[in-house]
Amino acid sequence: MNTYKLTLTLRGPLGTPLSADTLWGHLCWGLVYHQGPSALEEFLAATRSPPADGPPLILSDPMPAGFVPRPILPPLEPRQEDDLIRSLLERGRLPKDLPAQADTLSPLRRRRYMPLDDLRAVIDNLTAAELLRAACDRGEGRRPSPPRMEVATVAHNTIDRLTSHTLAEGGLFFSPQTFTDGPVDFDVWVAGSLAPQRLRELFVWGLEGGYGRDASTGKGDLGVGELTPAGLPAASRPNAVMTLGPCAPAADDPTRGHWTIETRFGKLGGPWAAQDDPAGAGVFKHPVIFLTAGAVLAGPVRPFLGRLVERVHPGRPEVVQYGLALTIPVRCPHFEEVP
Repeated sequence: MNTYKLTLTLRGPLGTPLSADTLWGHLCWGLVYHQGPSALEEFLAATRSPPADGPPLILSDPMPAGFVPRPILPPLEPRQEDDLIRSLLERGRLPKDLPAQADTLSPLRRRRYMPLDDLRAVIDNLTAAELLRAACDRGEGRRPSPPRMEVATVAHNTIDRLTSHTLAEGGLFFSPQTFTDGPVDFDVWVAGSLAPQRLRELFVWGLEGGYGRDASTGKGDLGVGELTPAGLPAASRPNAVMTLGPCAPAADDPTRGHWTIETRFGKLGGPWAAQDDPAGAGVFKHPVIFLTAGAVLAGPVRPFLGRLVERVHPGRPEVVQYGLALTIPVRCPHFEEVP
């Protein structure tokens, strides 16, 4: 498989958070709109049973440009934290008073993303202590931060379909939306057997109508930028992998590691979002449990993990949920120390 980095530019607010599975669904509908259902069936068949040169398309979560998910690792023990703080103090990387130390370290522990360069620096010795040390060694002025994205609850009017006016009582409903200070670039790591021109074409088709909820009102305006060949970093002696997106593990995927889980409550997209299905089951899919991006799993080093989750809708058995995730090979000493 060849690996590329695609730039997506967010040019307005978001109604639906950026994620690989939702983005993949948009690409599938774009394929249907431009080349018909048979093209999508071929695409799904090659994804379920990849040919020798790999599946057609595996993609990561859209991430702030230059960043990757923060790995999910065992927290520091008190002794390890004391040793880390002592070494940082000796090198002048931390202030001497305790409140200022907490103000420096606490935000670094809570970050969802970390700079890709920091991961490169510790990829052969991936521990919570080394991640904090790499961030602190940059210094306050040289430490990059992800773009600011604020989630706000927005009120909407409920329209009475009989009168075409707002309801006199109970006429408001609320939904979360994400806002930025201006255009923001995101990196999507893409791997697969398709030619670069074909890969970019799929993104253009899939995002021409916007992304996610309320795209018809201007939400999720994503511009498709350059697709460039780029390699992900890799440890010299990997013993684990880190996922770059949500993952629904396959039967033969590794199970030993560190992760958190989240539940997706998906809905049908495209024209199916407004049509009645044959069984009258509505637009909601079955809940699907994923490992979140940043999961660190020991075992065989593979370029991707996960699977397409089948039969996720009660009335349309052909509907699938994207649960594949690109990976980065890493070396985590914790797996060598703990049987």
